[in-house]
Amino acid sequence: MSENMISLSEDYFERLRRYEDAENFAEEKAWLLGLLERYPDDYNVIADISRVFDRMGDMEGALAYAQRAYSLCKSSRIAVLMAFCLYNLERYREVIALVEEYVSEEDDFSGEAADIFFASGYSRLLLRDFEAAMTDAISHLLWRDEDVTSVKIEDVRMMIHGIVSLELMSEMAKRGDTDPDVGLIPDEMMDDFYDKLDELMDLDDNDDKAHKWLLSVKKKYYTDYIVELKLADVCLEDGLEELAVEHAYRAFYMRPEEPACLDMLIESLWVNHINGETVYYADRMLEYDAGDFDSGYTHEAALGALASAAFYKASALCEMGVFPEARKAFALFKKYDSEGADHGLFDDEISRVELTLSLVNDNIAN
Repeated sequence: MSENMISLSEDYFERLRRYEDAENFAEEKAWLLGLLERYPDDYNVIADISRVFDRMGDMEGALAYAQRAYSLCKSSRIAVLMAFCLYNLERYREVIALVEEYVSEEDDFSGEAADIFFASGYSRLLLRDFEAAMTDAISHLLWRDEDVTSVKIEDVRMMIHGIVSLELMSEMAKRGDTDPDVGLIPDEMMDDFYDKLDELMDLDDNDDKAHKWLLSVKKKYYTDYIVELKLADVCLEDGLEELAVEHAYRAFYMRPEEPACLDMLIESLWVNHINGETVYYADRMLEYDAGDFDSGYTHEAALGALASAAFYKASALCEMGVFPEARKAFALFKKYDSEGADHGLFDDEISRVELTLSLVNDNIAN
């Protein structure tokens, strides 16, 4: 252990844990400040003092110690601490500047580092930079580790919902619109919309033509979930998986009761290996019965949406190592499949999950 780093000792961690479990902040603060006199360069001690000040409601004190720790060590743990200290003081532009500097120098945001995107995402949301806020929210989900994050998943969902809601309200106010239907594609134009999209998607040199055209349509019909839904679909086709999640979330929060939006959100999350959210939204889909879908769905298409949700749930649970629940989800997928579900899943995807579950069963048997 370094002579200047008492925080690396087991005794330090044990005593810190006892104080935190007891929520005895005043005594913890006195103990840490005493250690700091002896170990003035121990950035972990300094960071832990910042946390105690934060819990005691002294945000300025928390920031001062976080800045001191960050000047000694720009670790992900201390960067996240700094970001939240600045956020709590409503210094949102400084949060963003800190995160942009940190992101420019790092390329691994696993573990607790993912939480830095939550701080910057909410800061951007409050500054009405909705596009960047959504990108940060998705970045948090992509890197999020449930075992170490300090951010509640409900708060992430609330942030994304807020981004979509405020984005639409802001755009309506800017245009002077009072009726959200003004931003919908008129019914008489829907056939032309789909014909044009199909034409662009069928081009041999399509590249991103369909994507760009949809973005141009969105400028006028900005409250129409169908445009966001098709943007998500096209992004998946073009290999823009992370961008697909952004559009899928927008479509879903515009029309949460529409199964097609939920279906696209689940697929987009699954493609990006955002497994916890894949399971959460798949469960929401599986609350439906085939008869609950509106007249726009054939029976086979309704079964297909349910089958896809069950499959994506099974696949995500396999990646998470939750095999008993994965087996149940895959059995449900097979049930819908046997009933004639029109799901469009590829055989190799299905076989991969089936093989994984088979190997797990063989290991248990042996």
